[in-house]
Amino acid sequence: MALGLIIAYFSNDPPPQPVPPEMEEWMLCKGQPLQQSDYPDLFNLLGSRFGRDAGAKSFNLPSLCGYFIRGLDLDQDNKPANQDPDVYTRTPPKGEIPPPSPDVPGVQTLLGSTQSSQTGTHEHDLTGYLGNVWGDDKNVSSTENPSDPYGDVSTVGGTDTYPKNVYVNYIMRVK
Repeated sequence: MALGLIIAYFSNDPPPQPVPPEMEEWMLCKGQPLQQSDYPDLFNLLGSRFGRDAGAKSFNLPSLCGYFIRGLDLDQDNKPANQDPDVYTRTPPKGEIPPPSPDVPGVQTLLGSTQSSQTGTHEHDLTGYLGNVWGDDKNVSSTENPSDPYGDVSTVGGTDTYPKNVYVNYIMRVK
């Protein structure tokens, strides 16, 4: 299997390590530092993308705690696939500088970048009298009669927008 491969892993325990140590080795993706001298090939692949302590000659694995993984928005020719309309609003990984605008090539540098959660633009149509608010499609006005008992408008939902999901750990092949 390829070095740097990330897979879902259904355990809280680190994967069992092989004997002898030259064989494949996997680690949980929790942002932990690794010594460059112990993992030179992985350092060549990741570099300082997820953090580095140059004095200690260490680099970090990615921390994928609480993240959904999203495919990089590049097509087979390494050109933007335009599946992520917010690609240029992503936060670059540590140690990298993002391209300043869609006119500047370099989407590849966003590998490992993160994106905050958001709810896409949407609207709700209201028609009729709802407590102290009159509504017809997109125009809402107050009647300034808060004691009127015909109903009200309330917000519902949680603190995030996401699909159904299950918790797993992600592991990376480090050797």
